[in-house]
Amino acid sequence: MNKDIAHEYHKKGFAVIPVKRNKRPYISWQDYQSRMPTEKEIDYWWDRWPSANIAVITGKISNLCTVDVDSEEGLKALNELCPDLEPNVKSPSGYHFHFAYEEGLGNAIRFIHDCDFKGDGGYVLVPPSMNMRREKYENMKKVDRCAQLPGALKALLSSNANKNKGSTHYLINNSNCNARTSDNDTGDALLFSKGTRDEALFHLANHLVKSGMPAANIRKYVHFFAQNCSPPFTQKETEEKIQSALKRKNNREKSLAQDVREWVLSTNGYFLSTDIYSVLQLSTIKEKKNVSIILKRLVNENIIERTGKRNGQFRKIETEIEKIDFKNVDTGSVDIWLPFRLNEMVEISPGNIIVFAGAPNAGKTAFMLNIIRENMRDWDVHYFNSEMGGSELNKRIMKFNDISPDMWDMNVYGYSDDYADHIKPGKNNLNIIDYMEL
Repeated sequence: MNKDIAHEYHKKGFAVIPVKRNKRPYISWQDYQSRMPTEKEIDYWWDRWPSANIAVITGKISNLCTVDVDSEEGLKALNELCPDLEPNVKSPSGYHFHFAYEEGLGNAIRFIHDCDFKGDGGYVLVPPSMNMRREKYENMKKVDRCAQLPGALKALLSSNANKNKGSTHYLINNSNCNARTSDNDTGDALLFSKGTRDEALFHLANHLVKSGMPAANIRKYVHFFAQNCSPPFTQKETEEKIQSALKRKNNREKSLAQDVREWVLSTNGYFLSTDIYSVLQLSTIKEKKNVSIILKRLVNENIIERTGKRNGQFRKIETEIEKIDFKNVDTGSVDIWLPFRLNEMVEISPGNIIVFAGAPNAGKTAFMLNIIRENMRDWDVHYFNSEMGGSELNKRIMKFNDISPDMWDMNVYGYSDDYADHIKPGKNNLNIIDYMEL
């Protein structure tokens, strides 16, 4: 059960929270960035949502940070920067690399092509969670003791975190070209000397591209540094570094546009731009501004429209509508027994949904069990129950004096959400949900 596995993660020191298949938390989780959930809270969450996915809050609370790689191209880009890394988790679309917590590093979206970083203020899904297509997250390597974040990644992420904290100045020494930030300097220099110069020059080019500097100026700075390294880079090598950084920026922007478009196309009805920030875990002003530009394009393409009085509220325009074939259909009714002879008062057609509503303790479950008992000989019954475990259900059906528990011919599932993913369509299937919260 997911609840037992959530407790296992908790015992290892990870702050766990319940998350839906669409990666949205069931709860308000900000408090758990600074305090561990209790065992009682975990019991309550997974008793209420038994099939909830498990997410671990990254950052100091769990001593964890994660590089989330979303594609094979992203894996290749990561391996170019840090070869020989081994992933901890295989995700439905890529890989998760877990590392020990690094102070001061928050979330970073597409800091490398198709790679996100989850630090302070983030969370990451862990096995045996699954996505909307029921594709699972699978363990590849233990997460108990995570390796330290490689220096190349730390340098890249640190520059991203500090880029708005003041201008960056580079202090040049012809022997090794040390570079360091003037504000909030930690004393860690980027060494442009043999053994580290390749990583440092890429870091410089990437940082300048991210800052929005014009390409012509980027070339002047990077070529200047390249010529003052020990040994110096060739013209061709320097240009390759610049082109790589420019290409990564374009890929990041294209990837964000694609992520936003895919999310919008998969949603229905109304949504807010803040929903996109939450799902894609966007936090910087620049990222949010880019989302606004992307949404404006989608408005111009008539995919969405602005709506409501609130700024940033949209509605997806539904262009597809299903046609109903009312000529070539089976006009017969189905024979389902209902209590109080209700089946004699209405005609039930294939595919109908029948809703029984009532106050708590009004007898809705007893009503459902009677329907199952009288129909299970003629129908394949699928009973979804969000209130009872096997023991309590056994006691309930024991109250039927004329039939023993082993005579009940039904499929029973413990589930409480996203029933559309699990109901059994098709002829002769009778799905009973007890109960559904609207």
